Order: sequence, then structure tokens, then C-alpha cells
Amino acid sequence: MGSRMIINYHIPTPFAAKALACLQRVQMGLDLGFKKVVVERDNLIMIKKLQTQRQDDSVINAYIEDSKRANRGFEECMF
Repeated sequence: MGSRMIINYHIPTPFAAKALACLQRVQMGLDLGFKKVVVERDNLIMIKKLQTQRQDDSVINAYIEDSKRANRGFEECMF
């Protein structure tokens, strides 16, 4: 496994911070060369947003879309 510390500034809401943390965890899995990943400990709303095909109109849309794009790098990504 691995660990990483990233300092983020100007995050608009606590929910956006969770979305960004999820994106950074997925990216770290790709960086470490994992083929399969299971994302746990995220809140249910975030998981549902990642699983839907619909465009998200919330403040965290960029984080959601980046996370979905990053997930394509895995053979299997489960939430």
C-alpha cells in the first residue's frame, strides 16, 4: 500500500472535500499500478454520483467527472 498527503486550498464545502479526497484516492491507486480497486468509507451520495451516467450539476461536477474518467484505468473498480 502507500500513503500520500496533499494540501488543498479553497475547497467550497465539506462535501466537495470528500469528493476531492475520493478522486485523489482513485488517482493514487492508478499511480501505484493497481488493476482492481475497492473504494470504501465514502458517503453514499458520493458513491451514487460516481455510479450514475447522468451529468451532475452540483458544485463538485468536476471532481465527479475526473473520478469517473480515472476509474476507467482499472480493470475493476467497485464502490
